[in-house]
Amino acid sequence: MQRSWLAPLVLLGALSVGGAASAQTPPEGPSAADRAEARRHFQLGVATATRGQWAGALEEFQSAYRLAPHPSVRVNMANCYTHLDRPIEAIAHFEQFLVESPSAPAAQVAQVEAQIAQLRARIGSLQLTVSPPDAMGLAVTVDGQAISLGRPTHVMPGHHVVEALGEGYTTVHREIDIAAGQAQVINLSLERPAAAPAALPVVAPAPTPAVAAAPLPAVAPTAPSEDPHTDAPRRGPPPAVFYAVAGLTGAAAVGWITAGALALSANSDFDATVNEIQGGAGNTAALQARGHDEATRASQLAMWSDVAMGVTLVGTVASVVLFLKTDFRAPVRVGATASSSGATLSVSGSF
Repeated sequence: MQRSWLAPLVLLGALSVGGAASAQTPPEGPSAADRAEARRHFQLGVATATRGQWAGALEEFQSAYRLAPHPSVRVNMANCYTHLDRPIEAIAHFEQFLVESPSAPAAQVAQVEAQIAQLRARIGSLQLTVSPPDAMGLAVTVDGQAISLGRPTHVMPGHHVVEALGEGYTTVHREIDIAAGQAQVINLSLERPAAAPAALPVVAPAPTPAVAAAPLPAVAPTAPSEDPHTDAPRRGPPPAVFYAVAGLTGAAAVGWITAGALALSANSDFDATVNEIQGGAGNTAALQARGHDEATRASQLAMWSDVAMGVTLVGTVASVVLFLKTDFRAPVRVGATASSSGATLSVSGSF
């Protein structure tokens, strides 16, 4: 669509930068060296745009415009923005071209205006008003970007956040959705923050008549505890756990010693039988059977001795830990409470 009128506009820009720019630029404008460098960037931009590389072409046209500003270069930048799907920037450059080129040919003006109309159909427009309009420090933003009031603001279709704030007013927050080609007029009303409620007067309370307190019945003093740690709460596991583990450990130790002694005895019997077999005394087959039984018995007793030893070692460690953590105290709390109907004595504790 744009390619049908891009070529004549680019050609016009090339001629303007090279020749007509000197006629429109004041004497204090760009130097001859700047114009030559601008022409080089412009020609690079034309070549890059011809290859469809619009981002690179835009950079070259921008460099040319910074060195030697000319309205026709804006047309080429607007063309790049159009192909880069940035219609808002394209419209801005097209409109600025019309402002800076009042004597542009009518055909060119018509082409630019037609392109602006096509681009406006792809975006939305917001017209914002704020009341009161003369609020001090008034600032209005759309999606966090400050805008000027009094003229439409171009925005892309979709969801937008509008905010207005002023000195002494609460911030107004509005969220809107706008479609392509849609124009909305939105009025934002600033409001003063709510005044703090007035403080209520302090009223002194009426004096309360004195009433004689009824004497409490005499209560026998509580005897102090002889143990200074009686009132401290018990911590750690109960003593019963320690006693159980210690007892199990003791039984395992006895089993360890007994099984070990029996295993040594069975092993001695096995050695004696082996000596008899080697000496040739008695029935060899009977001696071999007895030796096999003694060896099996010694092996089983040795295994049980090892098991009992392991249980003894683990139980010893557990007993030491429980001994350090167990609270062997049995606190008893004695207290007295009094009421108008009499006195009661309560005894509580853990044993």
